[in-house]
Amino acid sequence: MRKTFTIFAIVSIAFVVLIAGCRKKPQQQAGDGNTQSESVGGGAGLEWITDFESAKSKAGREGKDLFINFSGSDWCGWCKLLDREVFSRAEFVQKAGQSFVFVLADFPRDTSGQTKAVQQQNQRLSDRYKVEGFPTVILADSAGREYARTGYVEGGPVKYLKYLEELRRTGHK
Repeated sequence: MRKTFTIFAIVSIAFVVLIAGCRKKPQQQAGDGNTQSESVGGGAGLEWITDFESAKSKAGREGKDLFINFSGSDWCGWCKLLDREVFSRAEFVQKAGQSFVFVLADFPRDTSGQTKAVQQQNQRLSDRYKVEGFPTVILADSAGREYARTGYVEGGPVKYLKYLEELRRTGHK
């Protein structure tokens, strides 16, 4: 009985750590000032823009909305799963790219690839949109006005795309 309880306790703690690990934002750590390219990450041709003002300008020029991905790319299991199951899939890139400009507000533990300016901007965005956990995806118009939010949705790119269409349809006024 005691051995069963111990195993159950260990499995429960591991599960809580996995879930909670993506719920709390890590403390911002000092980066070394290395520059990070404007477009990063994402497979299958997905372009993540890390400069919010540039992304807003691009969205305005192209008549698109903003898809703002708040991520803990190097520590958040759910963020990695969302990237692997949805963001890195060609179906998602092709379809969602018709409607959105993709913004990455990343909060990695290893900030050596981010400038201080990007880290500060990401913190301001997190405060502005009241982000409490990762991943959080904000859908906003080209001026940055939020109309919907989501996170990880199970089911792959097709299900995620249908969900995004519903959020756009019901969220836009």
